Amino acid sequence: MPTARESSTKIARTRPMEVLSLGLPRTGTASMALAFSQLGYGHCAHGMDMLDDESLAIRWEPFIDAKYSPSSQRKALARADWDALLGNCGAVTDMPCVMFWRELYAAYPEAKIVLVQRDEDAWFRSFSEGVLDAMFAPAGKFSRQYVEPILGSRLGAVSLKTLQCMFGADEDAMRANARPAYRKLYEDIRATIPREQLLEFNLKDGWEPLCKFLGKEVPDGEFPRVNDAEALKAKIDEYMVKKRDEMERLLKFKLVPTVVTVAGLCVLWRYL
Repeated sequence: MPTARESSTKIARTRPMEVLSLGLPRTGTASMALAFSQLGYGHCAHGMDMLDDESLAIRWEPFIDAKYSPSSQRKALARADWDALLGNCGAVTDMPCVMFWRELYAAYPEAKIVLVQRDEDAWFRSFSEGVLDAMFAPAGKFSRQYVEPILGSRLGAVSLKTLQCMFGADEDAMRANARPAYRKLYEDIRATIPREQLLEFNLKDGWEPLCKFLGKEVPDGEFPRVNDAEALKAKIDEYMVKKRDEMERLLKFKLVPTVVTVAGLCVLWRYL
């Protein structure tokens, strides 16, 4: 299966875009990404890809600005733009892709659309405790504000920007707007996508309805069930350790004033 890093370095489409799975984080997107890969769609673009390949955050940022920034000078996003970004992906899910569902549907009108069902209250609890708590935790803020700028990373800033564009300017606004944004996304998709092109899917239903809709044979084995919360936490923990190690390596190469600053940041970070 192609990796996220391989996908991020392609400059032209190498496989057709066949499935747009338009679920927000915490709707089983990690399970869906694995299912699509098992069904032969190659790499399924997912927000966690950026934790594996930070260059994706830099490549996504102009797309986010093009849609959401009033000062953006970029022209409307075309199919060629998406091919350059997602050229090795046969399917997409999760943010930031879901933020661009209209643009992706316009670029790939032949793609089939999957909308994963999850109880709104259960989704909000999971999203609030997992995604938002992690984003605004002391360690996350510290990394985003102090560590990543020193290391030249945009991952934290771009991740925050995606949430701000989708849900609101700050943490309180995001929590207040999450439920209405969730409902509106589903309502807009249902109102836009032809019924024959849309599958409303529940992970508990397993392979049968998904494979029937996609015209695929049912694979051997159970439908993949990946715990989104555990998968994201593991990725974030791995990323934070990597960033801390990168900071500490700077001690060997920087001048004394910078060494003192970096050393202080590293010591402080260990206690967050």
